[in-house]
Amino acid sequence: MAKTKWEKLQEPKWQKKRLEVMSNASFCCEICGNSEFSLNVHHKEYISGREPWEYELNQLVCLCKSCHDSEHSIHDAFRNIVSTLPVDGPYSKSEVLTVLAGLTNTDYQDFLKLIDSEDCSYIKKMYDIGLKARNEIYGGKYD
Repeated sequence: MAKTKWEKLQEPKWQKKRLEVMSNASFCCEICGNSEFSLNVHHKEYISGREPWEYELNQLVCLCKSCHDSEHSIHDAFRNIVSTLPVDGPYSKSEVLTVLAGLTNTDYQDFLKLIDSEDCSYIKKMYDIGLKARNEIYGGKYD
């Protein structure tokens, strides 16, 4: 019988990964800095077929209960909005994803591998729009 999510979160492999994430965050919430309330390790995204401990450290974050609950609400809102995007045409999922890749300063070549695509001027243009927005918003603060 397959283990439930709760049973998997009791496994030593997850407990070790969880402790590593919390230790890297100095046992503080990575959003609000709180160290007094109960802390959780949040998966930024769940990937089908992947065990909880099989994620890279940059895919996990240490959060207090309040920030963790808020992140789930934000994630649900994000998925709801993305689900309304058309499959093709202006403002398609692929265009929005490409702009987001630039906005988050994702390495362009890594992004092309992720979407299994060759470089083309249109993809580069959408990516550059994201990079430009990042610079306008943050002024290079997070590069």
